[in-house]
Amino acid sequence: MPSTQSLLKLFEAVAEKAQCGLEHADFGFLSEEINRSGSEIYITQRYLYDAFQKSRKASEINQKEVKLNIAYLNEIAKYLTFRDFISFEKSLIEPPHPILEGCSGFWYSYVRCNSGRDDILMSPVRIFREEQKTFFELRSPIRKFRGELKLKGACLSVFLETAPSKVLHLVFQIGFCTTPKVLRGIFSGISTGGNPICGREILVKTEHQSYETMQNQKIHLQKEVNNNSFLDPKIADYFADYDTNYLKISSGSTFDLDDLMI
Repeated sequence: MPSTQSLLKLFEAVAEKAQCGLEHADFGFLSEEINRSGSEIYITQRYLYDAFQKSRKASEINQKEVKLNIAYLNEIAKYLTFRDFISFEKSLIEPPHPILEGCSGFWYSYVRCNSGRDDILMSPVRIFREEQKTFFELRSPIRKFRGELKLKGACLSVFLETAPSKVLHLVFQIGFCTTPKVLRGIFSGISTGGNPICGREILVKTEHQSYETMQNQKIHLQKEVNNNSFLDPKIADYFADYDTNYLKISSGSTFDLDDLMI
């Protein structure tokens, strides 16, 4: 049977995601939110309220477990992006690393355009927890990259892959900071032209409330320096010199030592 404390934490997490309370009047809204998210079983207001009250009363008398239908609990856990209720319980035992947890939220990624043009590319990023893992998603104008974000020593590392053959590997310096606002790092990957490239990248945390409303931007560096209208001058200065922001190899033709002479 599900543990009482896990059930109470489940309801607290659902209320937090829905941004409401756990009063009787709130359970109608919670029911709508859970069912709207794609629940395979219709979760009624009455079921949610009765299950919560049963769990709360069990806690008051130190009852360790509560008899509830696991199929319904699985659907509630899915609303929180867990695979099932057991996965949610495991997340309580294995909480996220505080550094990874502090990175959760919405960011903008900035890189210098690899064509050599005087442009900076700005892309929406979200870092979020799903089951026992922390994920990193970057949205370009035509595709999404997604991978698991990992803490490696004093750095954050993520390998991003998307069809058909685009890959990115990002490494950001984090140290021991648990509330970063800006992350500096390096990316490496395959250019649109099919060549290996690498360069500098920064992430800047934003207060956007919705990932969907964040926009990709191509910012002309010199115009921004002159107008100072959109881009922070520190970011513009960081990417001002193309040669310090990109590393590319020349095109190979024979794939032997003669290519090193090109």
